[in-house]
Amino acid sequence: MKKEKPKKKKEEKKKEKLNYMILWQEKDVMAKTAKVAFSSVGNVIRKSKLERLFLDARIGTPDPALTGMLYGGISSISFPLQTFLPNTSINVYPDFEKQSFRGNTEISLKTKVRDLFWIGAKAFFLLPKMAIIRLIRKLKKK
Repeated sequence: MKKEKPKKKKEEKKKEKLNYMILWQEKDVMAKTAKVAFSSVGNVIRKSKLERLFLDARIGTPDPALTGMLYGGISSISFPLQTFLPNTSINVYPDFEKQSFRGNTEISLKTKVRDLFWIGAKAFFLLPKMAIIRLIRKLKKK
């Protein structure tokens, strides 16, 4: 005879699921957290220096005329960009035969470790930590 699995495990699994609708109710906490996160990422980008940029892309649309227009638009941006940014290689190739978008990108940034620590410490102190902890507790309860 087969042993029956207890039904309690299924009920426990339902209780373990997090109720993410609470996040929408706590918009002010989420807005503050997002603001701090985006400003920290922006600060890291500002403090970083671009050492190398490599882009190799192949673009194609179902319509060859649209592919040509898209290639022309991208080329009008990429070629002047290469003169302003050192160590930059941007290669875009049109594919008139099939619809595709493939590419490889390599970006190398240089930043100082002390800047990263400073930005991280600022982000830590600006985050609404107690509100986030309360929100996590609410998520786990419901």
